[in-house]
Amino acid sequence: MTSATRTGALDAHQVERICMPRQALVTEGEPTVELHADGTATYDFDFVEGPFRSYHRSVLVRPDNNGATKVEQKVTFKVASPYFGRLFVFPLRHELSKLSPHVKSPFWAPDAILDARASASLGALALLGLLTGYQGTLLTQTISFAGDELGVGTNGQARALAFARVDVAIAITVAWLGDRYGRKRVLRLALTAACLLSSLGAFAPSIAGLVALQVPSRGLLAASGVLIAVLAMEEVPATARAWATSVLALAAAMGPGLCVALLFVADLGESAWRLLYLLPLAFTPFVLRACRHIGESRRFVRTHARIKGFAGHGGRLALLCSASVLAAIYTTPASQLRNEFLRDERAWSGATISLFVLGTATPGGLGVLAGGLLADRVGRKIVGAIGLIGGSTATTLSFIANGPSMWIAALVGALMFGATVPALSVYGAELFPTAMRGKANGALVATARIGSVIGLLTVGQLSDTRSIGFGLAVCMLGPLMLAGIVLLFFPETAGEELEALNPEDANQPTPPPAMPFIT
Repeated sequence: MTSATRTGALDAHQVERICMPRQALVTEGEPTVELHADGTATYDFDFVEGPFRSYHRSVLVRPDNNGATKVEQKVTFKVASPYFGRLFVFPLRHELSKLSPHVKSPFWAPDAILDARASASLGALALLGLLTGYQGTLLTQTISFAGDELGVGTNGQARALAFARVDVAIAITVAWLGDRYGRKRVLRLALTAACLLSSLGAFAPSIAGLVALQVPSRGLLAASGVLIAVLAMEEVPATARAWATSVLALAAAMGPGLCVALLFVADLGESAWRLLYLLPLAFTPFVLRACRHIGESRRFVRTHARIKGFAGHGGRLALLCSASVLAAIYTTPASQLRNEFLRDERAWSGATISLFVLGTATPGGLGVLAGGLLADRVGRKIVGAIGLIGGSTATTLSFIANGPSMWIAALVGALMFGATVPALSVYGAELFPTAMRGKANGALVATARIGSVIGLLTVGQLSDTRSIGFGLAVCMLGPLMLAGIVLLFFPETAGEELEALNPEDANQPTPPPAMPFIT
């Protein structure tokens, strides 16, 4: 339990306002007022809705002979979000302790108020996103080291990564199962199996064997990422969807960050990279524990329209699939061939690569958070388009420049591209009804794989004759075209309820009321 006490001298108007129920970060009920014989009064507030397991605010008002009024306020609370909830304790403590009426959310929080259930689910989903992110990036982060041991160059590695995209068949199937049998149930099974299967990479006899062993786990991980996003989007309020996406993206980015931070292990010996594949075995109990904090999506549980195929949504699917292809053509080779670029064209060690990637990509998390807040408040389209143009330009320069300018360009690229993550990825959940939300997002993963293959093969081929940076400059046409498509053809969905965006769900019974914290 966290508590914060603050005292101050307020005028009559300020006293009146602080003794009213708060309507930002938390919704308070009407106060219980106790008058004392010495002229003081105590106002006690409990919460009606908010991201807390428990919450109480007490305001002691003591008139002063000098005309001012002394006020002592004490707030006690316990956040509902597990795992990452402690990261929010300090800013919450600072904000809730203020002697102010709280009618507007602080800059770092969404305008909507999350209930305890949504907050708990989001925290657990963030942890699962981290575990998924680590395993999902294992192959791409270690293939350069595996190539050295197994005698495969840049072009061969690019082809291997391209072939690994056949995992999309598994991803689509599992995402469809989430639409049919429930997001939580399928997520728990898929991610548990992925943890066990990922570890098989430690015993790969060749690059082809490594890819073949990783395809099943990568398919399950891709589907898990879809189900994590869908669960979150179906739980949080309409004006917090992009913000929630940014939270999940930041947590998911910590997984690759952990993998990058451990790359120094690969420097210990020619086969030391194999040790990184054993860590997912330790993730399994965390997956099972986290799933206890997640409730099945309220929108899935309620009665929802059954739809065959993608009836009535072919246009939206085609629009988002084209966007997935254009984005992946650039982002996949830019991220997955960076290590090979730094090792081959810059002759850096694994430790130096870790320092560079963490030093430039970690601050990019600020772009993700800012992008989520701006996408909810300003709009998805403008944030996404600016991020695509600025991010692709700066990232390409980081593969061409050298010295400090390379670091600066990579940092700017991470910040700009980070803003596009919540602004554009939220469309996958928003533009499809409950009955096809998982299946549609599985299709988006599949088309992104097509873009990844095109990008990897293009950059891999050009790297043999020119350089990786030149190949990326060619592929930059993808995000530039996408920026134009976003501005011209994407709908603006900020603040719209999912039922308003998908009429099939609009006439169904309303979701059940918020449940208390889940354990």
